[in-house]
Amino acid sequence: MDMDDEDKKSAFNEVDILSTLNHPNIIRYIESFKDEDSLQIVMEYADGGNLAQLINLKKHKNDVFTEIGILDIISQISAALSYMHSKRILHRDLKTANVFIGMNGTIKLGDFGISKMLNTKSQAHTVIGTPYYLSPEMCECNDYNAKSDIWALGCILYELASLKKPFSAQNLPVLVQKITACEYDNIPQFYSTDLSCLVNIILQKNPANRPSANEIYDVLIPKIQEKVMDNDQNQR
Repeated sequence: MDMDDEDKKSAFNEVDILSTLNHPNIIRYIESFKDEDSLQIVMEYADGGNLAQLINLKKHKNDVFTEIGILDIISQISAALSYMHSKRILHRDLKTANVFIGMNGTIKLGDFGISKMLNTKSQAHTVIGTPYYLSPEMCECNDYNAKSDIWALGCILYELASLKKPFSAQNLPVLVQKITACEYDNIPQFYSTDLSCLVNIILQKNPANRPSANEIYDVLIPKIQEKVMDNDQNQR
């Protein structure tokens, strides 16, 4: 089936983005070629499905993620984001359905159809993405930067802990109101105070106050991981 102009633009954009990325936590681009009037993109196959499916499976089994498991997932996502942001690339549609699970449980970001290479002003303007994961600045039609991806990462962190999205509503205006007000319930109390604090540190309305992907990966998560492992050892 032929693609319309928007589909073509998205597809070619994804090829451009994918061809520049080489990271263990990002779906690997292999090749692309034209087949009559369509563009074929050959990508690495993630045989473990995606994070949205895994969360739904946990809900169906009345199960939860361990704290160390959540930290491992967020660490891998933040590593991929840190790499992308260092190359001045925004994902702009980071969500559980776009986080894939590869061999041996490796977490890999994918679906770069609406990613954007930032210009020298380091700001983007177009409001695009999945409503549940939109940052407050995007909801208010303000300029945004890499910290909008960080907000979406915070939403994923919350979803892993609570098995529900931090912001939900019956209609878009109410959803936008909740997001811009940063109104969300606490994560379950059986997780550590440190994990709860990490959610709060990331899901801040002012993007300047949110940590960078590199800070999350290199500083914040290792500190919590160390505490969790120490606690596990002390309880044995």
